[in-house]
This record gives sequence, structure tokens and C-alpha cells, in this order.
Amino acid sequence: MGTPISALADLLDPRVLGTVEQLADSVEELNAKTDEALRAIDGIGPKRLEEIRAACDAALNG
Repeated sequence: MGTPISALADLLDPRVLGTVEQLADSVEELNAKTDEALRAIDGIGPKRLEEIRAACDAALNG
């Protein structure tokens, strides 16, 4: 999914790269927390969770 952050190392200032890495980590943490919260809702199984994530990805990525 997309370009690996490590591929940007030669293109970005080290401080900017560090910020990008921190943001990516934050996004991963938020995704994990969202998945956990959705699983806690009755009736949300793995298949429905996959559908919700796909819809969110489509909305965010056009």
C-alpha cells in the first residue's frame, strides 16, 4: 500500500523524515484502536470490519 517510508530517506531532510515516521506510527496506533473499538460493538465481526475499513480507505484515498 503506497511507497515505503524508507524509500523517501534520500529525498527528505532527516528531520522531516523523522516527522513522517512519527505520523505513520500515530496512524497505525489509531487504526489499531479503531479496530479494537469496532470489535467491541456487538455484531461487528471480522468481515464487517474489513468492509468498514475498505469504505474508510476508499473515502480517504478517492
